[in-house]
Amino acid sequence: MNAQIAFNTHTIVDSSYSVLGCKDVVLADIDGDGDNDVLASSASQNKTVWYKNLDGLGNFSDQILINGSATSAAKLEVLDIDGDGDFDLVVLLKLQNQIVWYENTDSQGTFGEANVISVPTNYPESILS
Repeated sequence: MNAQIAFNTHTIVDSSYSVLGCKDVVLADIDGDGDNDVLASSASQNKTVWYKNLDGLGNFSDQILINGSATSAAKLEVLDIDGDGDFDLVVLLKLQNQIVWYENTDSQGTFGEANVISVPTNYPESILS
């Protein structure tokens, strides 16, 4: 007996909210409202963005730019770097040989400037938390 599960398609990012050359996508409750938001990195557009989960039902905000000069943004990781109880963002910048983190300054998804963790890293490939 084969059971079939029906899935519904919900588009979060389309051509109007593009993340061309998307290298990584992670889910995390960036704004502390109990719903997972979506974060994405684009190596070809040199940016890192997030999409706020508006209602927990699959409706997301327009693209919110975290960094528009993240050359070769590749892997992402979310964790509480500074111990203040909210998720911060770690980004691996492969061609820049850097790993940087952005502080979630207000627990609502307002991110500060890049803080360099390691220079150089010689073409880093992954982040483990």
